[in-house]
Amino acid sequence: MAGLVIDGGAVLATRRQAANTAEQAALAGAQGLDLGAIRAGAVSRLDPDAATRQAEDYLAAVGATGTVTVTDRTITVEVTMQRKLLVLGMAGLRPVEVHGRATARNS
Repeated sequence: MAGLVIDGGAVLATRRQAANTAEQAALAGAQGLDLGAIRAGAVSRLDPDAATRQAEDYLAAVGATGTVTVTDRTITVEVTMQRKLLVLGMAGLRPVEVHGRATARNS
């Protein structure tokens, strides 16, 4: 029972960390605007290369890995993290993979 409480809580904390990291990376990437389009008076949109680079730079800075997808006005980041099971790991259970996903929209 203690293993479920300890390891379950740790997995939930890691899931929240993955979600927070994805949110922050998406917000960083959402700053990658297409400045040429804005200067030309067009509707603001994301520059896919700049947005991807900024999101990936954030992930690298915090030591996380993930995937970045950019469309005209949105950026989606999915982060994957591994969590070792401290108590249940002694019983042979393998680490748990958790995911966090966030989308930021340029409006």
